[in-house]
Amino acid sequence: MVYRGGAQPALLQPFRLSPVKKEANDIARLETALSVIDQKDVTENLRASLRVAVDTVNQASLYTNKAFQGGTDARNVLETSP
Repeated sequence: MVYRGGAQPALLQPFRLSPVKKEANDIARLETALSVIDQKDVTENLRASLRVAVDTVNQASLYTNKAFQGGTDARNVLETSP
């Protein structure tokens, strides 16, 4: 994943980024994850945003392209091209 400024946000550094499974998209699990992060980085706005995001994703029909050989490299080209 490519981040603006090149560095992974401090909030995400304790976590390895991997595909999200449906059962992981649960506010209780997110609250548990937030509890191990330095609380100065966890604002009420962040908590509210996560609640909205979880509700939205759980209620929406999501789709993605099928994986293909070289797909990660192709995505990197798309994300880093001007």
